[in-house]
Amino acid sequence: MAKAIGLFVFFLCVFNIRISFLPVSPIIIVGVIGSIAWTISSLKNKHRASDYKILGYILLLILIGLISSTINGTFDKYYYKEIIIANFCRFFTAYILIAYLTHFYKDKFTLKFLTYIFLWFAIIQIVISFTVYISPHLYSIIFNLFSSGELSSTKTEGALGIRPFGIGDYAFFGAGLYNCFVLLLISYILIDQSKDSHILFSIGLFLIAILGTILARTNLVGIVISLSIILLNKYGRKLVCKFVIYATIIIALFNLFDFHLVFSDQMETAFQFGFELFSNYQETGSFYSKSTDNMMQMYIYPDNPLTWIIGDARLRLDETTYYMHTDIGVLRLTYAIGTIGLLLFLIYQYKIISYASTIFTHNKRLIILASILTVVVLNLKGLADMSFYFFTLYFLSYAKTQPQNISNRSNL
Repeated sequence: MAKAIGLFVFFLCVFNIRISFLPVSPIIIVGVIGSIAWTISSLKNKHRASDYKILGYILLLILIGLISSTINGTFDKYYYKEIIIANFCRFFTAYILIAYLTHFYKDKFTLKFLTYIFLWFAIIQIVISFTVYISPHLYSIIFNLFSSGELSSTKTEGALGIRPFGIGDYAFFGAGLYNCFVLLLISYILIDQSKDSHILFSIGLFLIAILGTILARTNLVGIVISLSIILLNKYGRKLVCKFVIYATIIIALFNLFDFHLVFSDQMETAFQFGFELFSNYQETGSFYSKSTDNMMQMYIYPDNPLTWIIGDARLRLDETTYYMHTDIGVLRLTYAIGTIGLLLFLIYQYKIISYASTIFTHNKRLIILASILTVVVLNLKGLADMSFYFFTLYFLSYAKTQPQNISNRSNL
């Protein structure tokens, strides 16, 4: 029961799902508990120096935000809510959840096991998404209990019955962000020389690659990078051959049972949306979609040199409107804290990835490079903050090297 509760809370925090009868998001509640546990633990035994460095980077992001606010004479609560408070919550939430799960699963809680969990979370999200898409009347039942932010709610209500979407705050771009991370982890597991579980993870890679792209075309970034990781490994060709075989079997089963005929119109619409780039390429010979066209229109660059340097101290206009009406991650951060702040944010992401990479036993540089590339590319589309996912790896690596410390934490 304790394990199930831990996994359920973990699921809520991964997708930042809000429970309607709670005053705040579960990740905030768990984050507060985690911060208390971390503080008490720091009094008993020292944390890694990297803990303080990570928190130091968040403090620097606060400082750059305050400098921008002072110069511009304005204060944007959304910057502190979505960047600062969110990252503190992610850090302490990952800390306490990994400690909790490690306490109950003990030696079984490895990187491979955590990847299993992330994979199943992705599959659960996909199942819920397609269930709501096929049966829109279930939307009110599910989302009366589990709600999302005002912006996400507005978008999901508009997309209801038109296209599948994710859950919580990960309905669209966030769903692609999460799937990209899971694909990265799966690709690492697949290039492990141990052959066990290759079938399951290969099938998982295929399902997330196909169905995840229907939820968010941002998923294509994860597909390209994860397959590149596999191909760059000396065992890559064999793995790709296996992947093709498994994919062929799954497609054959779908055709055998005429699955595509059961929900023909809806599924055809969903697949056309997810793979619009490729269908347009077949018809016109060029890769484009309505989404990419809209994205290019959002590349609205600052016309003030001071904005480039320190920003306008604005991330949003209100709950449903982005500042300058741009959803591009690098531009939103530039408008909020300038290129100085943008570089600081990217360095912060790099540091987290670098610290988390201690969990990897081989191909470490390749995984770091692939992870950083994923973060940078995704921020060319939306505001991609992958800190929570890498925090889980970071604290898991500590649990594996310092089990006595995790045990102490879990007893708090």
